[in-house]
Amino acid sequence: MASGSSPFGLAQSLDGTATLTGHDGAISGFNVEQLLKRLERRPLSGGGNFRNGSTPYDNLTIAVKFADGIATAEDVRVEGPAARITLSGTASVPAREYDLKGVASLTSTSNAPPGFDLPFVVQGRGMIPWSSRIRKA
Repeated sequence: MASGSSPFGLAQSLDGTATLTGHDGAISGFNVEQLLKRLERRPLSGGGNFRNGSTPYDNLTIAVKFADGIATAEDVRVEGPAARITLSGTASVPAREYDLKGVASLTSTSNAPPGFDLPFVVQGRGMIPWSSRIRKA
């Protein structure tokens, strides 16, 4: 629910919840599995270009709670055949600022050693770069 006489006023008063689920799709623009495998082999190679490819997912879950224009990520998960991403944190809708933490992981088979985990932080102001990249495969 929101009320206001301007887009900023509406964003500032935003309250409620939002849930998005997806199955058998992809997030275009980056390949998490490829990036994690490269960092696992060569940890100091992280500065290269990783903004191409796509990250397929079996299940996508996004559950967000809004209070006074602040979005809190309650359950954000991307689960794919080779990689998994979890995300938590907050984002101010009216200020377009975000403060998110997550973990990207290579998934492992039952008899394999644990997969590679990469903790990450997304902080800043402006559009979240991947918000327009989620699509059905």
